[in-house]
Amino acid sequence: MNKNLIKSELALLGKKQVDLLYEVQKRGYKRLNQSQFSAYLRGTLNGPQAEAVKKLAGIIIDEWKNEGQGRMAQ
Repeated sequence: MNKNLIKSELALLGKKQVDLLYEVQKRGYKRLNQSQFSAYLRGTLNGPQAEAVKKLAGIIIDEWKNEGQGRMAQ
């Protein structure tokens, strides 16, 4: 998932990048800071951790979308 797609998904969900960062931190990347997270999403920092964080961010966004759909069905 690239940064533009992530930002648009977050906007549709009514979330911000910082909300996503907090969730990523809760799921194991406690020392990840905002500038590093943003660089991972932009692709200016690459490597195994960057890929893992982007994958986790995609999973979190998918979970948020599914939660939203569940609420709409009620």
